[in-house]
Order: sequence, then C-alpha cells, then structure tokens
Amino acid sequence: MANPQKHYAKFHTNIRLGRYDEESTLREKRDLLISALKDELKKDPNGPQFVEYFNQGSYALGTGIKPRNGDYDIDVGVLLDCDKEEYGSVEIKKIVRDALTHRNRTVTIKRPCVTVTYLKNGIPDYHVDLPIYTEDDKGNMYLARGKEFSSEDLKTWDISNPNELTNTILGKFEDDSDLRLQFRRCTRYLKQWRNEKGLDYFKSIAITSAVYEHITDEDYDNDNKVLLSIVNKLLNEFIHFSIDPETSEPYFRLVINLPAHEGVDLLEKLTKNQMEYLKSKIEDLKSSLEAVNEELDTLEACKILNKTFGTEFPIPEIHEVSEPVTQTYYTQEGKSA
Repeated sequence: MANPQKHYAKFHTNIRLGRYDEESTLREKRDLLISALKDELKKDPNGPQFVEYFNQGSYALGTGIKPRNGDYDIDVGVLLDCDKEEYGSVEIKKIVRDALTHRNRTVTIKRPCVTVTYLKNGIPDYHVDLPIYTEDDKGNMYLARGKEFSSEDLKTWDISNPNELTNTILGKFEDDSDLRLQFRRCTRYLKQWRNEKGLDYFKSIAITSAVYEHITDEDYDNDNKVLLSIVNKLLNEFIHFSIDPETSEPYFRLVINLPAHEGVDLLEKLTKNQMEYLKSKIEDLKSSLEAVNEELDTLEACKILNKTFGTEFPIPEIHEVSEPVTQTYYTQEGKSA
C-alpha cells in the first residue's frame, strides 16, 4: 500500500501559516493599532474606553494557512467599556474606525468587524480584523455586527464569547499532543481543499468545528486515513430535512454546530444549491482519499492528492518513493503552532 505520509508533511509545511516567525509583521501592526486605539479613546473620557484585546480565530487556534492572494490577516478581538443600550453596534464601530484612520492604512467597517488594511504598491498586503465587543454586568460578551449602511435590523449586538470558543476547541486536546497536532493539520488540509475548489462559503470556523467534532485518535501516522474518516462522518451528517423556500423542493442539509454556543448552525445561511454543491465536492474528496488508500504506488497516490489539494501538494521524484519509509515526517510546531 502507498505511504504518502511524508508528502502530507511537506504539503503541511507548504500551506502552514506560522504564528511567530511568518506573522511578526502582523503582530507589530496589531500592537501599533491597539496602542493607537487606546490613546484615541482616552481623549474622550466620557466615551467608550479600551479594556483588553485577545487573539481569536485561526491565529489563536493555530490552524491558519497561507492566503492565496498574499493578503495575510490576523483576528484581534477588542473589548470596550461601553453600554450596548447606549451605543449602537455600528455607532461603536464608527468610533473605532475614526480612531484608527491614518494615511498609511485603510479602515473599513464590515459586518463582523472593523478591518484595517495595509497596502503594498496599491495592492492589499495584509490586514488586521478587529471584532468589537462589549460585556454586561454578568460577564456575557456581545459582538457588534452590521455595516455602516445596513438596515437597522442588521445592526445588532450578538451574544458571543470567542475566548470560550478557543478554550473549548483546544481543551479537547492536550497541549502538544499528537491529536492536537493532527487536528491542526487536518483543519489546514480542508481549508486548502476548500480554497482549491472555490467553496468560499464553507467558512473556516465551520471546517474547524467539523474537524473538532469528528477527529479521533485513530492513527497519528496516517493523515489520509484520519481525513477520510472525518469526511465520511461529514457525509453521514447530511440528514437534516429542509424545504427550499424558493422552489419548495425538499433536500437534506449538513448542520455544523459552533462549539460552546448551543444551537448555532454555521451553515444556516447556505442555499439549497450551495448545500448540494458542497455535498458533491465532499463526495469527490472522499473518492480521492479512498483511491489513495487503495493505491499501491506512492507516486500515483501523490498525483491524486496533488489534483485534490492543488499544486502545494508535492509530487515526489521517482527516487523519493523508491526508498522505504522508516519514520514519520512532521513539521515540529510546538506550543506556538
């Protein structure tokens, strides 16, 4: 049987976005933005004040991949001391936008965050997403949602606890355990596959939550086997009956729940066509992974994976696959991964 594991490891190295070396510029910009925001908010002692910031998303989880267009990003949650009954969600984002506006960057209000983008030769080079939160007297956190010109019903404060989400997901795995490292690798593989297949609506948090839910300690030395197990479990979850509101046609949906937030379906907004196309692509992925499992030639197995995941999955030279594999090849990530 073919053994593509060391080539999976090279693939992982090719797509993996680190958190300390590769993103040092992002961290510097984050610290600069936080400092600027603090100083600007202090100028109005009666207005909202900065409380703290925290990393969230793939940066906090260690599941980031290199972006296709080179536009690197980091998610930084910002907690402000303000009353959500006094300040509207978009109003508070305007305050943050105005505080961070500078000639060397563009600042945009998006539905879930305020985005600060840095350009290089007129092209986005990297950006920092700043979701804005407030907290009530019971410790519940609320995320400011809505764009500047959204209708009023889309300008909301939504209950959200990103730190709890991060802690819940990472809490399933012991620090630096084989399972945590494999969780990160499989999450990255599926994100890269999503990008390769143009499934932009299959959001990263949905992929991360699916791997969190379905990964088990089956075989740390065989990522293809574990990834196939996750994919099979996903396909078995297309069991939620629904009716297309436009055509009244029945179909089955995949539901991926957000960990630590009961009742939040991360695929809720997908249409019937999007859901069915997603299923067809997951079925294609299953077929490819099964073919790799059945392939006797490692070179041929890597060709299948290259077609599945894109050019970042390496096709080895003949001499690389003619020698016996005597050890598992991994990129050591450590606690910073």
